[in-house]
Amino acid sequence: MDSINQLYVITGPRGVGKTTLALTQLPPSQIDKVVVVDSENSANSFRRSINAKGRDFGKYINLLERFKDKLPSDDDLLSKISRGDMPWTDGKEQSMFTDLYQYILDQISQLKPNKYKTLVFDTGEKLEAGIAAYAEANKKKLGVTDTSYGKLWTQGVFPLYQYLLQGIWDRGIDTVIINFHLKSVWEGKRPVPGKVTHAGKKLLYYLSSLMVWLVNDSRNVRGAPAGIVLKERLGDPGMDLASDTWNPKTNLPPRIPTCDWEHINGYLANGFNYEHPDPRERLSEAEKEMISELLNDAQIKLMLTDMELEREQNAVQMAEAGILPTTRTEEVNVVAEADSDVAPQTKAEAMTRWTQSGKALPELLKRLREKGISDENIGERWSEIQ
Repeated sequence: MDSINQLYVITGPRGVGKTTLALTQLPPSQIDKVVVVDSENSANSFRRSINAKGRDFGKYINLLERFKDKLPSDDDLLSKISRGDMPWTDGKEQSMFTDLYQYILDQISQLKPNKYKTLVFDTGEKLEAGIAAYAEANKKKLGVTDTSYGKLWTQGVFPLYQYLLQGIWDRGIDTVIINFHLKSVWEGKRPVPGKVTHAGKKLLYYLSSLMVWLVNDSRNVRGAPAGIVLKERLGDPGMDLASDTWNPKTNLPPRIPTCDWEHINGYLANGFNYEHPDPRERLSEAEKEMISELLNDAQIKLMLTDMELEREQNAVQMAEAGILPTTRTEEVNVVAEADSDVAPQTKAEAMTRWTQSGKALPELLKRLREKGISDENIGERWSEIQ
């Protein structure tokens, strides 16, 4: 069975348990299938604990150790990014962020295909800053001609985010988890008192399969947090073979009373009582207010409409510049050739298949756009664009 690529985004205040939740997605017996990219030594304590029992992560990449005293703290990054500023003060600092991003790419490129199952970025602030620095330094190469109104992010950073994730998934890693701290909500140059939101770019809402905001809940044993479900794309498609109908449903409640993988997987397997949920599965008014800054699905779709054409046009230039990741390593290429009749499941795979057949990439992107085909349905509709 083919792997299913997932992106999980976890946010919440410091000390709430983001790192623990991210690192325990797989059972202890598979901890050697986990790759950790640690930007602030947040996984050190967890690692010492498993090392004492003779176990370790499959690969541990300590960014803080390599770039110690060279980069600002995540708190400084949050302050700058939330104001809309580039997260560096001078060319030297920007170069350091670019080096960090390229170092991450180099480390990921060395991962042996089909060896690992989960990759955790803890946290994602420096990753986003590194991508932004690379995009800023390579605007011409990326085809970014206008940086007004956040277009550096939509034309440069967002495509690089997508291709980074695809490059990870193409190494046989099923799940990418990115942790983010909370940041202040700003109006102009002033923070809004008492308001916070997650630090990751809101476009991650579009890319993620699961996005959860952890909150402290004193009612839980062992200090486990509760989780506010901001987005779930893991629900039951509701395949009813008897009636030949689809009845899709959401399996996770709006609020997971005890947010650990045992309870998450339990909900995914059994769902919850949608008509009469447990009181702790409902959001409080304070929690509704807390997450009110997040975009809803309709707003996300509207925001992406204007961006889609620009992003696809940039993809052409990025492919020509050699920036698009190879979607198959040499080892996997043998399988890909044998399964050439299998429809590609993502745009990145489709672009590789299309260009390898000698066809012009702009024509593929035009057909995808005209027919409204996205990553979510490209596999089932691939025959329409042949």
